[in-house]
Formats: sequence, structure tokens, C-alpha cells
Amino acid sequence: MPYTGGQTLPPKINRLSYQTFFRLGLLFGIVHVAALMIATLPLEWQQQKTGVIYLIGIGISAFVLARNISD
Repeated sequence: MPYTGGQTLPPKINRLSYQTFFRLGLLFGIVHVAALMIATLPLEWQQQKTGVIYLIGIGISAFVLARNISD
């Protein structure tokens, strides 16, 4: 324990748990799948509807994962 005579406290080290590491890894994978989907979308609008719906789902899941990482 530090003394009360003005000694500075050592900095607290925040360690990531395995659950947080798994969420970061999953978020990393989801963002890469989204990039692949954007790169391979066809130019015709009729064929893009499925890809856009898929990208909306990816965006929602990435938002939820990024929001819960700090928990």
C-alpha cells in the first residue's frame, strides 16, 4: 500500500477478459464480411435488394457488438 506522505499510486491496468476478446474478434469478422458484401454487390438494383438487406443485418449486429464491448 502506498504511504499517505504523497507517494503516487501505481496506474491500474485494465485487462480484457476472454469474453471481450471474443466480441472484438467477432466484430472484426463481421466488418470484413460486410466489406466483402459491398465489394461483390451487383450493379443492377433488382439483384442488390438481398445484399442490402444482408448489410442492414450486419450493421445491426456490429452495432450491438460494439455497444456491448465496454460491459
